Amino acid sequence: MRSRPMKASLVRISVRSHSDAECVAAALGRFDSRIDWDGERWVVEAMAAGGMRPYVMSALKSCLDQNEIASATVTFGERSYVLEGRR
Repeated sequence: MRSRPMKASLVRISVRSHSDAECVAAALGRFDSRIDWDGERWVVEAMAAGGMRPYVMSALKSCLDQNEIASATVTFGERSYVLEGRR
């Protein structure tokens, strides 16, 4: 029996500055992503299969820590998480 490929879903990552959004987009380079302003924060949107969530979170955490970004809000579907960078 063949396994079905996991369906890709939208991942939204909100940060405070455009430069933070550029960092996040670069960290998620293996996914097609785009940067947008939602009127309050910069948002990076990318498509990722459900099985890629650990990779997304790991890449994002490294980006936050290495670039002294305080935090990012990550949304997978209806669930949102706040990920904090190293202080």
